[in-house]
Amino acid sequence: MAELERLIQAHQEQIDALKGQLDELRVESRRAADVKAIIAQLKADPGFHPGRQVDAGYDKGFYIRGGEDFFLRFKLRTQFRYLGVNRQSDDRRVFGRQRIDDLSGFEFERARFRFEGHLFDPKFTYLAEFDGDTDGTNDVETLDLWTAYEYLKGHKLTFGQMKPHSGRQELVSSFAQQMVDRSLANEVFNLGRSIGIEASGGLLDEKLSYYTGVWNGFENQDDDARDVDSNFGYTARLIWHLLGQYGSNESDLEHHQRPAAEIGASFAYNNDNNDSDGPLHIYAVPDFIRAGRAGVGAVDPTGTDYYQFGLDAGFKYRGFSATAEYWVRTVDSDTFRSLWQRVTGLSGPSHYQGGHVQLGYFVIPKKLELAGRVGGV
Repeated sequence: MAELERLIQAHQEQIDALKGQLDELRVESRRAADVKAIIAQLKADPGFHPGRQVDAGYDKGFYIRGGEDFFLRFKLRTQFRYLGVNRQSDDRRVFGRQRIDDLSGFEFERARFRFEGHLFDPKFTYLAEFDGDTDGTNDVETLDLWTAYEYLKGHKLTFGQMKPHSGRQELVSSFAQQMVDRSLANEVFNLGRSIGIEASGGLLDEKLSYYTGVWNGFENQDDDARDVDSNFGYTARLIWHLLGQYGSNESDLEHHQRPAAEIGASFAYNNDNNDSDGPLHIYAVPDFIRAGRAGVGAVDPTGTDYYQFGLDAGFKYRGFSATAEYWVRTVDSDTFRSLWQRVTGLSGPSHYQGGHVQLGYFVIPKKLELAGRVGGV
């Protein structure tokens, strides 16, 4: 009888434990039902957006992210420096034969405010960048202001104000360059910024990149439709990625363990009848005007039909980098308003050319680099 009573007591304890577990399950079931009801109410609310968790932090700039449909990164970048230019004593201006004084002073070469990210969809991206350097008398001006939409995977349309793809070094960020500034040849042949539309993407399994655009002329980002002629400017550029992932820096900061190389070609054309601004054309100053070795002048492109070709290449491997670029621009005066024809006396096609070669090597990987450049126009 004692053993039987002990077994009955043990079974009763098990029954009580099971009843307790059943009560807990009923409570959890009611809680689950309540949670489901709350979720249903939230989904019915037009202002409810599942997955929109807002977070902020720092990743190559301060950022704010709201789920998948919103991202904003903003940053401030400055370049402060001392500038000294010791000019040749016999260097005189083209007009007036005035001697040019030496330069000495401090400046903000760049003071950039940049905002970038995407809206509504990661395929819809944007960038806005403003500059307040001392070159522009400290007035803040718009550098880049564009939006882009990826209409197919790896292919997008960009519209707004930006740099046309027409060269290698000009498209490298000023904060990713190897030297203090871009080359002399680049300053002559780059097309500046303009307002337009550009299509870009990758072909042949991303081995080939293309860029083609239509613009309100060249280097006239300060002009609206009333300040330009009815002729568009056109650009096209191809890049063949020969080896590896080249990267966006001129130097081999990535310290490639395998060789990385790419080559590019570009073309640009514009018939400038009456654009308010544009890239200046350079010319050789006649002997009877110049003094000493100073023999280059520059004129407004209005009234000229001009186009240019460019070739470039880049190579990186284990801290070593090499880049080269070459341009040729043909100018043809096609109107009596052409300053080019008045100054040079040339009415038919003529051209000028230039380029540079640049080398660098990290003596201490990613820390200390020796670099040099040679070029001319």
